[in-house]
Amino acid sequence: MKVYIKCAGVPRELPIYEHINNLQSEHEGRNHVRRLLGTFELEGPHGTHMCLVHQPLGLTFGELRKLNPDVCLPPGFTRSLFSHILIGLHFLHQEAGIIHTGKP
Repeated sequence: MKVYIKCAGVPRELPIYEHINNLQSEHEGRNHVRRLLGTFELEGPHGTHMCLVHQPLGLTFGELRKLNPDVCLPPGFTRSLFSHILIGLHFLHQEAGIIHTGKP
């Protein structure tokens, strides 16, 4: 779940997630992009906060490395991991027309 602070304004991701959720696509990368499950607003002491509910994710690459810092991840595992990431990015770029820049 992602909770926006009041000063962040309107979540820019909301229309993007709605676009992805509404796409009719058979692209295999669709399964490698987390989906928005819902939204709600939360009243707090400093106003109303928009909350986005996503599918749960697994470990990050950094967390995975910390589990056994003295051992390198097997090359086949690493290739497979990055292959899935690239398939998801291909779906976002080719099917959804979305490019993630990280900055407004």
